[in-house]
Amino acid sequence: MLFRSPNFAAALFAILVVISLRFVFLKNSIPLRVLFSCTVLAGIYMSYKTASVQGILTIAAAFFLLLIIWVLRSKTSKNKKAASLVVLLAAAMPIIAGVFNFSPLRKFLYQETLSIRLHYWRVAIRIMRDHPINGVGIDKYGDFYRTYRELWFVKKYSPGLISSNAHNVALQWGSDLGFLGLLMYIGLAVLAFSIYLKAVRRDGGNSLTELDYLFASFAAFYLQSIISIAQLSVTVLGFALLGLLLGRARIIMDATIQPSQIKRPARSKPKGEYIGLGTRSEEHTSELQSRVDISYAVFCLKK
Repeated sequence: MLFRSPNFAAALFAILVVISLRFVFLKNSIPLRVLFSCTVLAGIYMSYKTASVQGILTIAAAFFLLLIIWVLRSKTSKNKKAASLVVLLAAAMPIIAGVFNFSPLRKFLYQETLSIRLHYWRVAIRIMRDHPINGVGIDKYGDFYRTYRELWFVKKYSPGLISSNAHNVALQWGSDLGFLGLLMYIGLAVLAFSIYLKAVRRDGGNSLTELDYLFASFAAFYLQSIISIAQLSVTVLGFALLGLLLGRARIIMDATIQPSQIKRPARSKPKGEYIGLGTRSEEHTSELQSRVDISYAVFCLKK
């Protein structure tokens, strides 16, 4: 089976939905727009049918991110941009609260598995606290899980229920490799965000571009990885998106380089210049030539 859990399928569908949005809203032929519009709708439906809130929330987070980018790129005044951002954040708060079982939306968004995952995360944090340098080794989380699990979890779900994964890729890397592993995974997000910002500043457009959709797609992958296991097919797609994002950003930055920013190649050394000796003067050259002539004459006389 390709997916052992509906969460993996929901995550993959969610990422594919965000990728397909690029072909819907950017300039393309009408048949392509219709085709990818159907792809988006099919992906949302299939993600919903998995009965995993993870996929729908990932799609919603990507849509929310694209709306924020669209507002920031627009030509409107700073006051209007600030007001739009406040409205977007106010609309997102009930959804976030519902996920954590605090708002009326909790009956649609809250899942009991969230408390279980939070428990897995705390176990990973305890492992990192006791093994901060080298971690416990690759895929050794399950071997140490019984030592660090919480008593309430054992009483509620029985001692036989264990986990071999932290259900959070960042914390999983941290428990496997120590704090260095955690920083490495956080560094991927920092790298993507910093390169994206640098490219956007160079681009300076007023509408969503291919770079924005690539960034939103990678953000969707990264966000779902914070609450899920590193499933192979989803992870491969996510790192491919990171590569495409960095490549596209490099193209934009290279295309916007000013002539004054181009580094000129170093001037080639003139003839007769030696490393560490500088350039020979004409007098020194003629002196060396005369010495060669004298040596040749002496050689002929001896012969």
